[in-house]
Order: sequence, then structure tokens, then C-alpha cells
Amino acid sequence: MLEHYVIKSVNSIFIDAFNTDIMQCKNRPRKDEYTYNSSINIIKDNNPTKVYFGFKRATLVALISKYMFEDKPEEEIIVDFCGEMANLIVGKAKVFAQNDNLFVDIDTPIIEKSIPKKLSNIYYYKYNNLCFKIGVK
Repeated sequence: MLEHYVIKSVNSIFIDAFNTDIMQCKNRPRKDEYTYNSSINIIKDNNPTKVYFGFKRATLVALISKYMFEDKPEEEIIVDFCGEMANLIVGKAKVFAQNDNLFVDIDTPIIEKSIPKKLSNIYYYKYNNLCFKIGVK
């Protein structure tokens, strides 16, 4: 159920923060090389749902350019922004859940080395022909 709010949030964040619609990819991208990863827990009744975010470097640089007007971000900014995207999306999902009288807590995002291969669901998105993925466990 919480997954629904995360997916709804992705669309909302891209409209609000990046002034663009975001589309899910129907097919998995050929090259699945996501080198920037983060995760965050959504907690309902002490039961966490872990949401993972995987980004390619080029995707994060394009997002940073649009959001922060920084065309050549340093590595530290790229890594921080990977966590910030998780925070933005899950924070907005929390608001959507609260609007439906479902109250959840969220943890601080964690930068991950990789995303687990076995997840309940994985969603792929394209931003300016650059992909990223969200996985739920």
C-alpha cells in the first residue's frame, strides 16, 4: 500500500521540482549500471518498507543542473543529491499518505553501495532519456 504513495510522489516531485512530467519505462534499460544508490525506510506500525533508488551519474548530473543550476557538480554534491532525491520522494509520499489519514514515519536516507537484486517491485523511469530506478522491498 505504501508503494502506491511512492509512485504517486515521483510524478509529483518531477512536476513540482523539475517542471516536467516523468514517465515510467515500459522495458528495463539495456545497461543496468546504477552507480549511485540510496535507500530509505517508510515505517508503518513499526513495520518498515525499504525503498531503494538507483541512479546513473549522468542522470544525477542532469537533475542537479535543473534543480541547483550546477552544470559540473563535484562528486560530494552528486552523492548528497542521490540521498536528497530519496528524501524528496519519500517525504512527499508521507504527505500523500497523511492526506489519506495513514500516518507513517520515515528514516534518514542512506547511501548504498548497490541495490539488492531481489526486490518486491522495481520501477524504471526516464528523465531526459536518462534512466533511474526505484525498488521496494
